Amino acid sequence: MKMSAGLILGIFVILIGTSIILKGFGIDFPFFKIIFGLLIVAFGIKVMMGGFGMKCHKYNRNNVIFSEMHFRGNDVHSRESNVIFGGGKYDLRDLKPLDKNIDVTIHTVFGGTEIILDKEIPFKIVANSAFGGVELPEGNTIAFGTNEYRSRNFNADSAHINIKVDVVFGGVEFKVY
Repeated sequence: MKMSAGLILGIFVILIGTSIILKGFGIDFPFFKIIFGLLIVAFGIKVMMGGFGMKCHKYNRNNVIFSEMHFRGNDVHSRESNVIFGGGKYDLRDLKPLDKNIDVTIHTVFGGTEIILDKEIPFKIVANSAFGGVELPEGNTIAFGTNEYRSRNFNADSAHINIKVDVVFGGVEFKVY
């Protein structure tokens, strides 16, 4: 959806009018701060979506941007995925039998990600979070920093799943069945 100049001007005038009305009732509405913040956010989204001739990411079927998607284990097999302003559900229970190590990397920015694992499949999780939240199996959580989790049947010398998650202003939840 492209925003025309008339639409932008209309929104601007409505916000000014709303600000004046609220000020009449003694409510201080920081109009210019909000407009400045919205412009910064809009600029960031435009850059992220490839506007202004910049490409911030290569779009592929593993990216979830402004939507929700559900992936099976074979869809994310040894690939990198991104969840940006959306929701991603990754069901990795069908990644068996393992004959080699599988590396899965999922980046979550301003979104939510759910990762479902089979308790019979050995796995290792390395979670990085900045202003976000990661709920590891068995209830461990991190909001800022790095944490590592290994399943009870994990053995570094045998085939396993390596899962790396990076979270910024979002959330990731691991469920093991």
